Amino acid sequence: MRRFHVMAGACLLMPLAARAGVVLSVEAPGVQTSQVSGVITETFDSTATGNYPILSTAVGAIQPTFGRLGINFADAFGGAGGVGRYFVLGPAVGSQQADLRFGLQGAQSYVGIWLSAMNSYNEIDLYSGGSLIASYDAPAVLASLSSAYKGNPNPQFRFGDPGEPFAYVNFIGTEGTTFNAVRFKTPLSNGGLEVDNISIRGTPLSQPFPGTIVNGGVSIPDPSALVTGGPLLGLLLALGTRRAGK
Repeated sequence: MRRFHVMAGACLLMPLAARAGVVLSVEAPGVQTSQVSGVITETFDSTATGNYPILSTAVGAIQPTFGRLGINFADAFGGAGGVGRYFVLGPAVGSQQADLRFGLQGAQSYVGIWLSAMNSYNEIDLYSGGSLIASYDAPAVLASLSSAYKGNPNPQFRFGDPGEPFAYVNFIGTEGTTFNAVRFKTPLSNGGLEVDNISIRGTPLSQPFPGTIVNGGVSIPDPSALVTGGPLLGLLLALGTRRAGK
């Protein structure tokens, strides 16, 4: 996985977000599903394996900016529980970036993701109203994880990928912050980005927050830098918003 570096802050189209923030927390080693109640979850288990130009899911539409995204059978690098299927970007599918729009689900206060085979080259960015509000720094996250997170935790692949951590992470909006899109990114030359069990919740979470909060690395971006959110907004408006039949 790649850089996740938290920059919670200003949003040109939603001024409230400029005064609010995002909290990142990590669940205990081996946890592969959201520990938050009242969530909607996409497991990808009912989706056929293969490459897709766009994918409608229970949490919204996912579309790469070019190329395709992939759905793989569980293996050493992904697939919660060691079974079913998972979502992947990278060299094997020829795409390094994909956008998830929550569509009919609307703005969300919480996003949970099982990030498997994490490395320092993966990125996840959160958007609100087409503007970037948070970006997470993978090196900081990886530095906070003990050796207990390393290697696939499932018995079927117990010795798979021993050098990379597997963790369930929670992105929590505070003080009214919500997200309407997530962008996944990874270089084509540096492995893949593997994701499973994406969970969302519109209702704000109350403290204590789930998992262990990862402190540090949080900055508020210069509002002038957020004009780059415009192209994303145009892309997201073009995406379908169908929910997957399950």
